[in-house]
Amino acid sequence: MAYAETKRNNVKYYGVSLSTWVENIDDSTARIHWSAAVDFGDWFWYGVRLHVKVGGVWRASGDGYTTSSGQRAVTVSGYTDAARRDDDYGVWVEAYTESVSVGGYGGVGSVTSCGESAGIPKIPAYKPDAPTDLVVTESTDGSTALEWVNHPDDGARKYYEGVNVYRHTDDGPTENPYNQGTISNWRDATTSANRFYDYDVRARWRGGVSEMSNKVRVFKTPAPPASVSLARSGDGEVSLIVRGPDIPWWISGFKVRATSDGGKTYISRILAADKQEPGVWVMTDPSAVAGERVVYEVCTYRDKPVAGSGDTICSAWTASNAVATICPPYAPTVSGLDPAYPTGTTATVSWSRNHPDGTAQTAAQVELVKPGGASAVADIAGAASTASLALADKGTYRLRVRTKGSDPSWGAWSQYSSFTVADPPQAFFTTPAEDGDAVVELPLDIAWEAADETGIASQRLRIISASASVLDADVGASARTYSVATGLSNETLYTLEITVRGGSGLAATFTRTFATEWLVPAAPIVSVAYSDDYAATVTVRDGVSEYAVDGHRLRGPMALTESGNIRFTGGVAIRGTKAVLHDLPPCQSFDVIRVLPDGSRRTLATGLKQGQSVIDRLPPLNAAFAYVAVGHAASGTVSTTEVETSCACRGYAFNFDAGATTVVAGTVGVGGPPVYSRGYDHDVVQYHFFGSPGGLPMGFTSRKLNVPENWEFGVRAEDIERVSALFLANSHCWARTNDGERAFVSLSPNITRSSPGWYRVSLTTKREVWREPNA
Repeated sequence: MAYAETKRNNVKYYGVSLSTWVENIDDSTARIHWSAAVDFGDWFWYGVRLHVKVGGVWRASGDGYTTSSGQRAVTVSGYTDAARRDDDYGVWVEAYTESVSVGGYGGVGSVTSCGESAGIPKIPAYKPDAPTDLVVTESTDGSTALEWVNHPDDGARKYYEGVNVYRHTDDGPTENPYNQGTISNWRDATTSANRFYDYDVRARWRGGVSEMSNKVRVFKTPAPPASVSLARSGDGEVSLIVRGPDIPWWISGFKVRATSDGGKTYISRILAADKQEPGVWVMTDPSAVAGERVVYEVCTYRDKPVAGSGDTICSAWTASNAVATICPPYAPTVSGLDPAYPTGTTATVSWSRNHPDGTAQTAAQVELVKPGGASAVADIAGAASTASLALADKGTYRLRVRTKGSDPSWGAWSQYSSFTVADPPQAFFTTPAEDGDAVVELPLDIAWEAADETGIASQRLRIISASASVLDADVGASARTYSVATGLSNETLYTLEITVRGGSGLAATFTRTFATEWLVPAAPIVSVAYSDDYAATVTVRDGVSEYAVDGHRLRGPMALTESGNIRFTGGVAIRGTKAVLHDLPPCQSFDVIRVLPDGSRRTLATGLKQGQSVIDRLPPLNAAFAYVAVGHAASGTVSTTEVETSCACRGYAFNFDAGATTVVAGTVGVGGPPVYSRGYDHDVVQYHFFGSPGGLPMGFTSRKLNVPENWEFGVRAEDIERVSALFLANSHCWARTNDGERAFVSLSPNITRSSPGWYRVSLTTKREVWREPNA
């Protein structure tokens, strides 16, 4: 607030006051608000003009006058925008008067002024964006090279005036090894081995220090073990004690290698390190490197040392004292022996050395104890690990092996392995009796003989073809026969195989080949009988297929043809110069199929046995059709008989209920034969078009068809109650016409008494899609 006053006679004449305040419009503009006024003392009837300047530039003026004591003559207010700079600065605002005549009142005659500085704040500064993508481009024990990406944003006033690099050594306090100008890479040349370092980078400006970049950790080469003590702790086993107080906690582990030739060659060892106390680890090698002077070397290592990647870094190797590790072998592992061998053959035995000092086999011995107790030792020179032994005598043998390594002593003997020498089992097939025999029907009966001096322990029977195995069965030790009912194919060559295992453990396999030549069964005999309900009962039986011998004459299923030839209906096969006769196989089951005049077929029954029947409820009336019987033999072959037949009826028939088992026959008319008529009602829509020739309409069909039929016949009074009940209970039935047609229809019946003892039945029906009755 600024104020200046002019006096007369040492009394206030008038005063000038000025007040200012600054508003920040945005980062680049500030607004100076100002207000100035002239107030009079005990003086009046004077005019005055008030002016305001901002930064030396006139901004506004106002005229006023006073007519009474203590009156405010004029007030001037407004605002002026000023640019914000990088530093704070002030703008001088001044209010001053001018003596002028206002409203007829003379000027004040004297002038005064006051002013003050309006402070313009500097442009705000923001914290810069953090650098990113900090990576290590090179790492040695003595230096670490870093590189990153800076992100200054001049448009958002996030400038960089420098970069700080921060470091933590071994998880220690924060260090700031670089804090100078803006750079994007830097090398830290103050690192050392056996330490790890964490780095991050931040940008700075007067707006503050940015957030931290990503952090990277770098491991330097770890310290090697201070000492390695080696001692033999058992046969083929050594223990190592590794000491290293300077070994850091962050190593990935230890690498171990051994030499037995003074460092010319090394063998890598993978050993687990067990930490005993700070700076002390123990390792055990259960399969020590063999030698007179064996030295183990150990180093420390760190995997992925540079920001989670990079090549493994290893310390220097620290060598142990030398020890001797050679010792006698353990007992070898014997293999390759069978439980039993045929008399006069050779057994081959194998073994695996078990040398705890890792040395190679230099010699071996095989001891064979024969039946009766006599023993012999075979000497094997060098590293050979097999031996062949002649087996001339029957009985039980025992065998063991020992080896020698670099140690001058023989190793321990293995446990005895036992086996038997005996004559193998004997067997042969009696049925089929010869290789290549033909099998003409199933079941296939197999028979054999078998013997073994030590008793038969088990038998395995197999049937195989060129493409598949049909049978693989353990038939038992006492079995001598077996029957095969299924699984064989016709016109196929099979091998029959029996493997007999004796009590000695020896097994022998014997084979027989046979071929399948299935005969078809005799043609079934079919009989058809019709009931009063116009249903057919079809009965099937086996045909005649057996040959018989009467003295020296052959009597069987054969006949003399018109030309004088004999036709055989049994099984006849020609083998070389012989004619082989077989009875035809019987049928195991029968299928019955109905064949209608239009050729359509329906299977009425399957799996019928000899003498069984099937009832056909809906045979066509007065039309020739056929029943086909198919007989199935056990071998899968079939024979077929077709019988033509016809169901005679004077009128038509209607079958009711789900199985079509109840029948109403329209065979009697009233005053004449039964009446029947049929129509065809096509769904046609007709339109009259302008100019249509002759004025006739044009029709369009929906391809929908109705087939209405009308039936009329007589029913005796004693049967009308049954017929009426069927019409009442059923909306549909099966209708069979006099000329062999069959249809599934909806029906609308009408019954009229026509004469004493008779009723006239009129049916109106419409055909629907055919439905078969329930079986």
